[in-house]
Amino acid sequence: MNRMIGNGCRNQSKNEGCVRTRRHWRHATARIMAGVFCTAFTACMMDGASGAALAKRDRDKMVVPIDLMDHAAEDKATIKRIGPAEYEWHLPDGVAQSLHIDLTKLGIEPSEFDEFRFELMPEGSLVMVQAIVKGLPSDDEVSSWYSKFDIEIGEWNEGRYDLRVDDDGIYFSGRFPEDPAGLLTLRLSRRVLGVPGEPAWRKARLRNPRFVRYPVAVEFRLDECQMETGGAEVSYTYTVHLKNRTAASQTVLVEPDSKGTLKYFSVTTEKEVQLPPNASLAVEIRVSIPRSQALRLPALYAEPLVPKISVKGMPDSDVIPIMGYRSWPLWGVVPIFNRKIWTPATFQAFLDARALAMPKIADWRKSVAAHAENACKHDWPMPENMLPAHDAGYRCTDPECRGRLRPASAMSLHKHVCSKCGKVYENNEGIDRAGLALYYGKRASATRACALAWLLTGEDKYAEKASSLLLSLAAAYPDMPVNNARSTAGASKLGVSTLLASYILPRLAEGYAFLSSYSDLSADQRSDIESTLTDEALRIARHCVEYSNMTAEHLRAYGSTAIATGFWPLAGEAVYGEFGWHELVERGYSEGGIAHEAGAYHRAIFHAMDEFAAFALEQNVNLYTERFKRVYDGSLSVGNLAAASYEAAYTVYRDPAYLRILQGRRGKGTSGQAIFHGTLGLADVGDIPITSTHMPGAGYIFLRRGQAGDSYEIRLNYIKYFDRDEKDRFSTFFLRNGRQLETMPGRMSYGDYNAEFMYATAAHNTVVIDGQDQRAVHGRLVAYEPDPDTPLAVVATASDTPLYEGVQQLRAIALIENNYIVFDAVRCDKPRTVDRYQYGRGQAAFSSQLTPADSDFPHVPHPDFNPITKVAVGAPGKQGVLKFKDNFTMTVVSEQDMQLCRALTHGGYGGRPMEVTFARVANTRDASFLAAFTWGDKPAPPALTIIENTPDEIRLGVDIGPRTYAIDIDVAGKTAKVVKH
Repeated sequence: MNRMIGNGCRNQSKNEGCVRTRRHWRHATARIMAGVFCTAFTACMMDGASGAALAKRDRDKMVVPIDLMDHAAEDKATIKRIGPAEYEWHLPDGVAQSLHIDLTKLGIEPSEFDEFRFELMPEGSLVMVQAIVKGLPSDDEVSSWYSKFDIEIGEWNEGRYDLRVDDDGIYFSGRFPEDPAGLLTLRLSRRVLGVPGEPAWRKARLRNPRFVRYPVAVEFRLDECQMETGGAEVSYTYTVHLKNRTAASQTVLVEPDSKGTLKYFSVTTEKEVQLPPNASLAVEIRVSIPRSQALRLPALYAEPLVPKISVKGMPDSDVIPIMGYRSWPLWGVVPIFNRKIWTPATFQAFLDARALAMPKIADWRKSVAAHAENACKHDWPMPENMLPAHDAGYRCTDPECRGRLRPASAMSLHKHVCSKCGKVYENNEGIDRAGLALYYGKRASATRACALAWLLTGEDKYAEKASSLLLSLAAAYPDMPVNNARSTAGASKLGVSTLLASYILPRLAEGYAFLSSYSDLSADQRSDIESTLTDEALRIARHCVEYSNMTAEHLRAYGSTAIATGFWPLAGEAVYGEFGWHELVERGYSEGGIAHEAGAYHRAIFHAMDEFAAFALEQNVNLYTERFKRVYDGSLSVGNLAAASYEAAYTVYRDPAYLRILQGRRGKGTSGQAIFHGTLGLADVGDIPITSTHMPGAGYIFLRRGQAGDSYEIRLNYIKYFDRDEKDRFSTFFLRNGRQLETMPGRMSYGDYNAEFMYATAAHNTVVIDGQDQRAVHGRLVAYEPDPDTPLAVVATASDTPLYEGVQQLRAIALIENNYIVFDAVRCDKPRTVDRYQYGRGQAAFSSQLTPADSDFPHVPHPDFNPITKVAVGAPGKQGVLKFKDNFTMTVVSEQDMQLCRALTHGGYGGRPMEVTFARVANTRDASFLAAFTWGDKPAPPALTIIENTPDEIRLGVDIGPRTYAIDIDVAGKTAKVVKH
């Protein structure tokens, strides 16, 4: 089965059901010429050292151990040696720690090695090990990897980091000047994944950290897979390329299924081969299953196999497929034997049958036809030698404007006009590249619209246009440049990163799927299109960011492409991979169904998964498992999810709770998902009372009162952040009928000036101490009372792991009539400055006169960034009123003298100027704020009283006209209630 490299692609039979190899050699040649060979698979053929040099070294030098106790003396890490090459690392409060090891001092050149390996055993809770090497692959670059692979607590887990393909290369393009090349940094932290009831502390054992050099380099190429699906057997034949990097003959052992993961599939290969000095060889691994057995399994059922290649008798010479930090297995997959192939006749008949129950289908048909008609007016050229950039840069560069740009003409790639100030930009490389990212997206949308319009109308001009757009992309694709091929987040051709490319590729794949029955596409043309789409899909599949919005966007992109093109190994990765569909459903969400990043990112991940599940369902693959239902249910609790649809979910799950969303969406128009998957004849559910929700796994509280059409809501978090990496615990959101009443800086574009401010505690509606950020620790729940009339919740810091060292905090929230009530109690170990931040909309009117503060106004966040400027302060007092835009009034009282302050900051995706307000109590050990937020045309703010405030007992008064309410909190007894007098 083995052969010498250079013989070319083996001949394939042309009988029905045989799928041609998914990569033309012209594409591979183009990758070699562009210097990005092995970008869509594990890059194991790149020599870390020459064979001659390796032959001169002792074999033991193939493995160089690292003593973690050689870290810098100034490192503040709780680590100790507990055995030979074994260490215990402890994070007493859960806050991350780092070790810094000077490799140059130890005589280690990391570029001469292929992997960094270690074993990891977390104790009690999950941890993350990040490795950063300064000066790799060159002196002015940085490489970084993370332990984002499947890890079991209490067991030894193998970690392998591929030193030639790193995770952050696209972002870490240069090292910090003060850090020397050759510096290895190991960072231990909590992992975004958690386990129920896990402690705040973290502890882990690390064993045998070492650098490893391969005597035999191995290249695993998923894209060379040859598939046979039309006969009595379904088979996948993979080619593994070997290269002896030594001057001695080697006996190479092949373990095709080293982890024993195959159950229904079987594998055959040569178990042992002889590799002459400096020679190259190719070995085939064939995975197969009888067709009769495959038909009894679900479509796209897949089994991974991890081959291991090693040199006989040489420790640590083994190589397995990895991509950066995660395994990259080969696959045995059950094809979709009954793919749905639409024709214009069958599709139009399908729509006609649904038109009576969904009369707004006519509007949808018109909108698709109009989009396609407009697309046909343009030639959509493929740009030459242009890399796309992040589309966030497609803005006016004038800091006082920052308006969005638009092409000067429909197909203009080098001339742009600001839609706000009218400034013209021509031949500006940065703006041209940012505009290119949007152009590729529009081009893909035009492809999909034209293909769909062909099914809607039967007019061949639309299919011809869609085909020409796909074929012109395929013709240009081999010579298109790539950005940063060494990064798993790079090497895409359609985007500056795999994430941006993943927004574009599904539209191309879906468009190609709509053309499945178009007879004017020849077999060779289809092969060219499929090769292009699969190549880009493989590039996107390289990258993964734990179980996050990126993961969902990526698997939607390469999963949809795999289904559309019939490249089943990639479909197996998308559905059953370590970061595939089922793993994401199982591990990417809390038991309450909320993604680990939540907030805007929950909407993003939910939308991508919803779209992929619907596309798969169209091709008779049902991904709507019972575990996935919790994601829909959790999303329903969060609400305000305009991006995602419940149509297919309701069709599968039949949960009446979804009807309110379906009715609301269909009242605005008929979506494509409703047309393809929606249930006809929805029941009228009338007014549904809304209820409060507590998600203890995530630490989210949603207090609600009223009905679906007339509701009030407060959101509060005490464990997880509401968005990625934000220091926002105890932050509040106020909503009226699902609309957020206030605004905050929110998710800013990473390229915006001062974008780091979006993570700051001061960028949220919460308490800030001495202008600093909270620590990354959890709070605790004191009480939760979801009474439908007066819901109430109380959270507090943990006594041993507070958000700020030496500071204990408590926050209580309640809904009383049309008032949002928030109470804060802060107790400090020494005098501090306590700020209670609150964002609104527009400029707030203050009840007292403000005067500009001194330029050195203390304790505003991040003086290096200076994100808060033009501070104005009011006179000290114990009460105040702020009136925000949209009839939203804040009344606040304090037991201490406080100053009401207003300042200028920035936020939003474009970093626009915005106002921030805060109430300050300076130089104090104790601070309290009782605030009521009243919504209405003529708000009558309540009278507020802090009646009692001790560490154990709190009593608050809220007087609304003739009605008096008391909020009683027994902190020690962990109870709270609202009493109406």
